[in-house]
Amino acid sequence: MSMVTKSDIDQLEHLINQMINHLHQATYEEIVDYVDRAGHLVQKIEIYKNELSSTEKLRLRALIVHDGVILSRMQALKNEAREWLLKQGSIREQRTAYSSSYTPDSMFFDRKN
Repeated sequence: MSMVTKSDIDQLEHLINQMINHLHQATYEEIVDYVDRAGHLVQKIEIYKNELSSTEKLRLRALIVHDGVILSRMQALKNEAREWLLKQGSIREQRTAYSSSYTPDSMFFDRKN
């Protein structure tokens, strides 16, 4: 086993534990950074997958357990963003409906039957 791979697994483990420990306070930007960094480490580990010891494979399987929790947080942030965008669109529509698009000099006649 290459020392680089052991170090990569250690780094990945540390990165995942950091994210899990403050997942509910994590911002979108922090999660994007996490995904980029973790993805890079996983790609490096993938190169040596045939050389991994059974202990290292077990460590990686244990880390995979956290994927569901992290994905759930990502989905929650996605839903929050979608709801915010929908709300902003609704506000814009209401503003447009009530804004004066008439000429200030125009006159309206109300007919009574």
